[in-house]
Amino acid sequence: MGHYSKSVEQLPCVSVIIPVRNEEEHIEQCLTSVLDQDYPNIAEILVIDGMSTDGTREIVRQYVLTDSRIQMVDNLKQIVTAALNIGFQKATGEVIVRMDAHAVYVNDYVSKCVHYLRETGAGVVGGPARPVCEDSLSGKIIAALHKSPFGIGVASFRRTDVDGYVDTVWNGAFRAVALDEAGRYVREELTRSEDIDLNSRIRAAGYRVFLTPKIRAWYYPRSSLWAVLKQNFGNGCGVVQSLATRAGGVRLRHLVPGVFVATLLLLPVLSIAWPGVLWVLASLLAIYSFLLVVHSVLAIVQYGAAVGLLMPVVFASLHICYGLGSLWGIAKAATYRRPEYPQAKYDKTLPKPSA
Repeated sequence: MGHYSKSVEQLPCVSVIIPVRNEEEHIEQCLTSVLDQDYPNIAEILVIDGMSTDGTREIVRQYVLTDSRIQMVDNLKQIVTAALNIGFQKATGEVIVRMDAHAVYVNDYVSKCVHYLRETGAGVVGGPARPVCEDSLSGKIIAALHKSPFGIGVASFRRTDVDGYVDTVWNGAFRAVALDEAGRYVREELTRSEDIDLNSRIRAAGYRVFLTPKIRAWYYPRSSLWAVLKQNFGNGCGVVQSLATRAGGVRLRHLVPGVFVATLLLLPVLSIAWPGVLWVLASLLAIYSFLLVVHSVLAIVQYGAAVGLLMPVVFASLHICYGLGSLWGIAKAATYRRPEYPQAKYDKTLPKPSA
């Protein structure tokens, strides 16, 4: 993938956008891996900083001095979705590659993104999110959560065995015309689900989303179990926000934890009037307990007994936090508003790849 028979001018021009805020620990690794890319036509690398208060800005400034393609752009709103909108508006490339600062990328990452955009005709391509966790008990537990389909690993973009068309991808390399036809923006209020909404709009514009494990990168997830649980509480809330504001991309799997927790809370109350519903509750808990045991045993096989024996509590905590987040989202639903964004202007004569 590193050999190109065509001249640089014949290759699609690429813009890289990297939202950052307080990424002192990882930004140097990230930018080094970006500069090591073998793709010869990366025109610009936009680091959109949310006014970091650690050493991130100083590190980025040093990279700006070493490579003219790197620009640091201020993001006064400080949130990722605002950074993406700044990046999408400033990017000039035919292909726009979103990268996360807390990740590192194989040197053919951009090359593979461009290759699969051209080969598949997709509007968006990406690779699976591969976590890098510490080799400690807590690190192994977090890794097990991210890789297990009973934990965080249920989505296609978290699996390395999926190679084909999907609903959404991690990060994503976007065909600029596909972004334009979907409206070149993300909904800034969807701080947990802006990616699935954007990819939903791109699919609605007639493009497809392609995932392949041949596009390789590794990311650093939350480093503590408490941070992972807190993140998933927010994810549960974000799903309800997406539904309440009619954002696209929400699937049944996003709703299951909320329904599960609501059922656990509701059935004991209903049993006061209808004692028979306790059989329903008992059956539900029996099925759930069986699934806990099965997936915990799988964790024992992969990560050892110390991890696997703790996984029933960890899985249950994850599901309850996500479900409670969804219920909290329902309680806040009246506060959500659906903003109106102007559609971006684009040339209807531009060729669109066939589905």
